[in-house]
Amino acid sequence: MNVSDLDINFFTYENHEDIPSSGGVYAFFVPLAIHDTDEMGETFAERFVNSIEAYRDLLLPDSGESAWYAAMDSWTSASGEIRITGKEVGRSIQDWAAGMGYQELDKINEILFNLSLFMPPIYVGMTTKRTFTARYAEHVENIDALQGKLKDFRSRFNAKADRLNLTLSVSDLIFATLPMDLGLGKDSIAKFETIAHILGRPTLSTK
Repeated sequence: MNVSDLDINFFTYENHEDIPSSGGVYAFFVPLAIHDTDEMGETFAERFVNSIEAYRDLLLPDSGESAWYAAMDSWTSASGEIRITGKEVGRSIQDWAAGMGYQELDKINEILFNLSLFMPPIYVGMTTKRTFTARYAEHVENIDALQGKLKDFRSRFNAKADRLNLTLSVSDLIFATLPMDLGLGKDSIAKFETIAHILGRPTLSTK
């Protein structure tokens, strides 16, 4: 298998009409960004750190964070500051961000947006009967067209984003597609989805 042969594509709501009408593996990613706001009198450094903390919590499950942190040894919190451990970086993210400002926001958000595609997806799925186009519409519109019933991915995402004070909706997410002929029955596909959930930890793939 040659990685360069994989037809992976990324979409946002603005170009969702270009989503292929085929099936395969798909995922939703959270677009990282720092918003230009002085809400509650925040300094840029405070806004930066608060945003990163909110994105961190959005990408983590609602339970078991402490065990996850201990296992990964990647973030610790002290006195309201985020510090990276495991490497000697010399100063906290907040100290670093204090030397920056909103004048650098365009470059900061360009970097964060590109990093979004290397973060854990918030949802991973596989589809055969329904196309990527249909699955995207179902998640964004919160309805299962095939079964005629409501889905709850959008409501769960919105509830968690609201709790973390993130001004994000499902239509803001990045939608990734990898077309392929899965060639498997429904039960087998469900097992592979479970494997993806165990290894990838997409927090909203499961209820």
